Amino acid sequence: MPSGFQANDHLVASIAVAGGTGATISTPTGWTLLASVSETTDIQTSTYWKLATGYESSTTWVFDTTRQASGAVAAYSGGGAYQPPIAGTGTKTASATSAVPGAVASTWETGLTVQTICAQNTVGTSTMTAGGTFTQRVDICTTASSFIELAMQDRSKGLPLNSIPANAATISQATANSVATSLFIDDQRPVFNSLVTDYYIAGSSTSSNTSKNVPNVVANHPNELLLAFVTIQNGVTTVSSITGGGLTWVNVSRANAKAGSTEVWRAFAPTPQSFTATITFSAATTSDNWVFVGIVGADMTGTNGSGAIGATAATSSTSAAPTVSITTTRNNSWVWGAGNDGTSNVTVVAGSGQTILRNNGDSTNVTTGWVQRQNAITATSGTSVTMNDTTPSADSCNILAIEILPAIYHNLGAQGAGG
Repeated sequence: MPSGFQANDHLVASIAVAGGTGATISTPTGWTLLASVSETTDIQTSTYWKLATGYESSTTWVFDTTRQASGAVAAYSGGGAYQPPIAGTGTKTASATSAVPGAVASTWETGLTVQTICAQNTVGTSTMTAGGTFTQRVDICTTASSFIELAMQDRSKGLPLNSIPANAATISQATANSVATSLFIDDQRPVFNSLVTDYYIAGSSTSSNTSKNVPNVVANHPNELLLAFVTIQNGVTTVSSITGGGLTWVNVSRANAKAGSTEVWRAFAPTPQSFTATITFSAATTSDNWVFVGIVGADMTGTNGSGAIGATAATSSTSAAPTVSITTTRNNSWVWGAGNDGTSNVTVVAGSGQTILRNNGDSTNVTTGWVQRQNAITATSGTSVTMNDTTPSADSCNILAIEILPAIYHNLGAQGAGG
């Protein structure tokens, strides 16, 4: 295995064997065959992928019979996890001094193209020169009879969609027969390079109930953070659970020292879906308000969205304007908040640099619940961010704030390669 690889790296293996269409190569457990191409009965190359656990030590590929072969594994960090790379159509060339891996179409805007080129000749060992702006990671060749050479090259840069070009690699032996493949590893940023609100859905109720169904909760994109802001605007009731979408919903923060309760719950949707969520209360409530929000670009690590939440804080006040502060823990995070006023039906006015997304005034129960956010991403970790409101200014209120963490994108590139 390549040196320095770690969990969630993309492992790309290429195996080149003599025998072409007559050769059979096994696919080891845990690996996915992405492409296989042969040049008549001379040479075959097969390219495999695996998402690293971090504990791999070695892997064996078994052939149908004794054959000359070359093999290499490269590790690439910073790619989008939990999906195979996109493989292009393999190419083959007879008796030439260059090989041109086929282009590969991508539905993502940025990522890394990996190309494997394998050549066979009967003259002697050969070397290969990477094509275009590609960087060669490995170049190895067997040393007897059917000389089997294998090279891997890659290039990382943003490209227009469906425009990953082919690039010729030069082979030192003029009699070489060659086969080549291309594949594309995405970096999981098709459009969103920072935290973005995908959608939100809001509602409220003033009738007595112990649970509430919320239809049309949506995750439009893969790996979407879902947040449920719930305010119970009077009494001592809290949220017992939220269910829906087959997801696990977890309480992030709760402010309920004064009348009512302000809460935020999280879940993580790995694939797009639409579903009905059910909010269950600890007791019947007659004044409640909810906002479900989808956030794209959040940290995908942890479980059920745990990696997407940074600092949290919750406070309550008896007769003062609601205010709460947190210190950010990562560059380019986004601070959101929510609150409830258990004593007044009021139009909430947010402090400077903030927006009220939902203001639910209940004239029947004379209460208010709201959700707010900072207008801008906070660029620098360690910044003190205040969520506050100038109205109400002297009521009994609960308020909380949470920090939403962006995904950490490494420069997508090789961790190492071994032949």
